[in-house]
Amino acid sequence: MSVEEQFWGASQRRLPLSRSPLVNLMGLAVAVSIAFTVIGLVELWPHDHTIRARGFASPKTIAAKVLRPMADLMARYASGFGRFLCALDFHLGPVVEIALVASAAGDGLGPLVSEVFGRYMPNRVVAGMVAGQAAHAAGIPLLAGREAVGGKPTAYVCRNYACDLPVTDRAGLARQLDQA
Repeated sequence: MSVEEQFWGASQRRLPLSRSPLVNLMGLAVAVSIAFTVIGLVELWPHDHTIRARGFASPKTIAAKVLRPMADLMARYASGFGRFLCALDFHLGPVVEIALVASAAGDGLGPLVSEVFGRYMPNRVVAGMVAGQAAHAAGIPLLAGREAVGGKPTAYVCRNYACDLPVTDRAGLARQLDQA
């Protein structure tokens, strides 16, 4: 068989749907849509009159529409639908949202960051900013109105858009994350 026949022959073979790069790309898109929904970026979506005028749905609605018909394939060929399964898990929740605010000097977050990332929490959304720099939080509702309490690095743990009291120490953050 010549090189051309090998090349063209290989390009004519079809991958099963479960191994298709398109499936992985779609799964990633679904996961991103769900993540945007959780961190509140979807709240910006309806305000874009161009998108609404064209009849586009919210990312959460799109994600649900994509996930539903894939359910049978995800159950049958789980290893080929890793991104979709992660997106489904994220969609079904629970999701913990954590806002970290560094002191105005921009330091001291180390213990809080270690606590957040030192434990297994697959469905978490973490966003951070430096106190007093509201421009960095623009467009991220999870960070809106957050400040460093008493000038100390502060963590806000939220579930379903409702937050616990802010904490400034690792032990307090650990207690809140244990309840999540």
